[in-house]
Amino acid sequence: MSVLNLLSPALIQAGRNMLGWTQSNLASAADLPSEEIAILETPDAGRSEAALGAVLMAFFNAGVQFAEDGPIKVMGQVDLYLMSEVAGAGLRFDYSPGAAVAIHHFLSAFGTPDGDGNVLIVEEQVATPELKARIDQVVGDLANRVPPIRRVKKFIDGLADGEHFLLLEGAPVSTVEQLVQQQRLHRLNYPDAPDTLAETEAVFAPLLENYEMTWWRTDRPTTIADKPRAQRRCRFCDQTANEGASFKSVAHAIPTALGNDHLKLADECDECNNYFGRETEPSLIALFDVFRAVLGTQGRGKNGGRPELRYADGKLFHDGQKLNIQAREINTDANGVMMIDLGVKRRAKLPPDRRAKLTP
Repeated sequence: MSVLNLLSPALIQAGRNMLGWTQSNLASAADLPSEEIAILETPDAGRSEAALGAVLMAFFNAGVQFAEDGPIKVMGQVDLYLMSEVAGAGLRFDYSPGAAVAIHHFLSAFGTPDGDGNVLIVEEQVATPELKARIDQVVGDLANRVPPIRRVKKFIDGLADGEHFLLLEGAPVSTVEQLVQQQRLHRLNYPDAPDTLAETEAVFAPLLENYEMTWWRTDRPTTIADKPRAQRRCRFCDQTANEGASFKSVAHAIPTALGNDHLKLADECDECNNYFGRETEPSLIALFDVFRAVLGTQGRGKNGGRPELRYADGKLFHDGQKLNIQAREINTDANGVMMIDLGVKRRAKLPPDRRAKLTP
């Protein structure tokens, strides 16, 4: 079919509308004067076949092809997931044919071109200085055209030289698959370590038949169920903003005293937040006081929120650098095990309104 018959004025306009292009945008993409585009979109005008060929190629590069009943959006897709033992990064590229060369260039950093326009990629990768240099080059070439690849550089730069990671076609779809891939990675990075997959399955298989596990990073700000306040529903009392619930306070998914200052809940209403902070969290935090002191877990308040635990015969606290133990008596048995007797733990002083609730 002649390009004169394939691209009618109406189809050119429909193609522009699909992309949100003006005549000037199309002219720039086709390397033609804007006046030429106006002529091509005018019925019965003397239209240049060469100009129509340039327009057709411009649309093709932008991912638009034409059928008899109108333009069709045609996009390629690459869905990748980079996984290390401690992190993961998902990448999905929906690209037009004109960007195929750029995507091929990116994928070539992880594999070998086969000569037929494809790249042969193995799932098991190693973070070598050579790979990091290739990624730096690719990101420098393509970051402005394909912004998501900046996440690849951040991921690769965070790996130690020689560390194994996986390049998968999409993220694991279940906790079971996630555990299998994590075990696979662990074997690659620690080939002499025992294989614990069978033991893991024995412990968790019954649980994972009914539940999926979700874990969140707590080293960077993350808000779970982040929606506009008017659309929020409290996950605990099931009340919505329209039903009188308010969502003005910052709600921590894990108490700050247990070391969390980044993972927050958008779907915990102020009333539930206040209740947990008043009735539940003090007991939970007290349960972990010894662990907080030994590990130097930071919270808020004096000494970085680290507790100082006082006992009848000593005290236990972390100064931010090391654990400090002051005791009246410290003994070491024949096996070198140190025994420290701190005596009975002193009860913290509570406000009058809390003392009454704790009195038998």
